Amino acid sequence: MSHLLFGGDRCFPRLKIRSSPYAIPSFRSNNDASVGFLFRLKKLFEIGASGKQAEIVDINFDDVEEQIVSEYDLKTTLNRTECRDLVSVVSSKPVGDRAPVVIGRLYTGKRRISLNYDDSATATARLSEFLSYTPAVNVTGAVGFGKIVSIADREPVALAFLPAFVPARTAGSVLGEGASNSQSSTFGWAPLDLAKTPSQRSALEELTTQVFQDWLLDAGR
Repeated sequence: MSHLLFGGDRCFPRLKIRSSPYAIPSFRSNNDASVGFLFRLKKLFEIGASGKQAEIVDINFDDVEEQIVSEYDLKTTLNRTECRDLVSVVSSKPVGDRAPVVIGRLYTGKRRISLNYDDSATATARLSEFLSYTPAVNVTGAVGFGKIVSIADREPVALAFLPAFVPARTAGSVLGEGASNSQSSTFGWAPLDLAKTPSQRSALEELTTQVFQDWLLDAGR
């Protein structure tokens, strides 16, 4: 979301958004680096930080809402003059490798996280450190039962999204380096439909892996 280029009010001024309650399962981790990924605070929750890793991390999501837009509405409400870079995407035409992603489903909600540390001193220090990085007006934080740090959003935030369109091979194939009959592949953008096209799941997995790897390598955050 930090790389959002255009808002829906500019590119899709008449777009209808449907909202409904949604449930994201909670999960447990034994490494507080997962908290760093959720809050985009790599320096604070760096993998391998000696003496500061939580023993147990419970992550829950409250008041989750799913916002959905239809493929038809995206195609018919696009302002083709203001957002020319999106014309090929919504029209399923061949595009280059720098085409923007159109969000089809957005999930918002509140993050509620509990981190269990070895002792109360570590827990208190970690909470103080966290709040120094994160504006206190946006989150609440407390130490309970001696060594458990609790962190929660005060207001819903963007948690995740699914693209409305994903890359799909439209022509060509690559048979291997040096093959005499190899042909460069071209790609267009196809509407995301995991039920009808299960192979699209691999594109989403590759995107997720790349985002996480980029975050791990980003020493400046």
